[in-house]
Amino acid sequence: MKLKLTALLAASVLMLSACSEDKPASNEAPVMDKPAETMPAEKMPEVKEAPKMEPKPEPMPEPKAEMKPEEKPDMQQELKNKAADIADKTSNMVDDAKKEVTAMVDKAKQEMPKSEAPAGTGKVHVVKMLNNGEDGIMVFEPGYIKIEKGDTVQFEATDAGHNAVSELTPDGNKWEVGYDGGKVTFNEEGAHLYYCVPHRSMGMWGVIQVGNAVNKDDFMAESKSEDGSLAMNSGRIMKYADQVK
Repeated sequence: MKLKLTALLAASVLMLSACSEDKPASNEAPVMDKPAETMPAEKMPEVKEAPKMEPKPEPMPEPKAEMKPEEKPDMQQELKNKAADIADKTSNMVDDAKKEVTAMVDKAKQEMPKSEAPAGTGKVHVVKMLNNGEDGIMVFEPGYIKIEKGDTVQFEATDAGHNAVSELTPDGNKWEVGYDGGKVTFNEEGAHLYYCVPHRSMGMWGVIQVGNAVNKDDFMAESKSEDGSLAMNSGRIMKYADQVK
């Protein structure tokens, strides 16, 4: 065992001495590295310059094709044409509206009831419905009256129980006044024959002449027929009818 340790120590000493021989002395100057050798200029490779980039010229705008004078649109004329077209359409609309309004007014006039306002002289004549009068009992007073076209007859119920109903008219349109009285406006020329319903057979009849008696022949024939059928006051109707001229 002692031999082995001695051998190991000897080997360690030998190794330390070998290492010390390899190291330079501390007082020796350090060896400087030699500078790199420069290459002669004639042997250096030629460096080529990069080609300069020329800026591309911007494309010139293409000139606009000028329109010939005859090709240029006349804006003012175009506006005039449009204005004229609008004016025509508006005028047509106005005409159509006028026609429609006129048609509506005409239709309304036709549907409106006839006004009782006088269309002629506008006079109002009074006829009384009486139990007794100048011509006897159960009479219209006056029994005959002449008026003008457009005049109005006001029937007054002076005594109760009487009315007035037309028997014959120039245009065939009948009229009637109630027991409380009333008024009738006459707008057609001719003779009217009328009576009181409750007292018809007692001779309560009346005659109204409007302007010219254009229906005189028919009127006289009807008057004669009705007068002949009276139970009382015979001849009264013809007395009134004979005054129609």
